Formats: sequence, structure tokens, C-alpha cells
Amino acid sequence: MQTKTQSFIEAMTNTAVGFGISLAATFVIFPVLGIATTPSKNLLITLFFTVISITRGYVIRRWFNQDSTKAKKLRYPDGKLYWLHCFQCENDMPVLEDKDALYCSNCGLKH
Repeated sequence: MQTKTQSFIEAMTNTAVGFGISLAATFVIFPVLGIATTPSKNLLITLFFTVISITRGYVIRRWFNQDSTKAKKLRYPDGKLYWLHCFQCENDMPVLEDKDALYCSNCGLKH
């Protein structure tokens, strides 16, 4: 499971890449649509959407992590934890079960 700080760093990294792409796109898309802007307005618009994107990514990640922690650990009849390869974590991880679904105990990815 990720800490809140790790969730925030992941959201920031993901959004930083999107920031560059979005800023470049404003210089192409706005003129095509006939919207007159300046470079400073393009930057401001991109910054607003970047803050929204960071917040969205963080909240969704925390929601999924919270949801997966409520799940119970799936065990074999002998009591050992059930492990499954998680493609997000790129490792074999113990599995959690919630409402007949299996989740990675580390990242919460549904399997």
C-alpha cells in the first residue's frame, strides 16, 4: 500500500508529463479553434488544469488504497497467504479479496 506522500509524488510525476503536453497543445488547439490567447494566458490555463489533475489523481489513488485496505487477506486452506503476480508492482504480491474480487495488497490493482 502506498503512503499518502507516495500517492502525492506519483500524481505529481504523472501530471508533470501531462503539463508539458498540455501546454504545447494550447499553442496548437486554441488557434485551430479560433481562440485568441497569449503565451501567459496559455500558461495560466494549463496551470489551473494541472492543479485540478494533481488533486484528482491524488484523491482517486487514496480512495482506491482505502478501498483495498478494507478487503480481507485471501488465504490457502493451510493458512498461507495467496500470492499473485501484479503487473502494476511488477512482482508477486499477497492478494486481498473484497466482494468476490482480488486486489494486490500493495497497490490495490484489481486482478
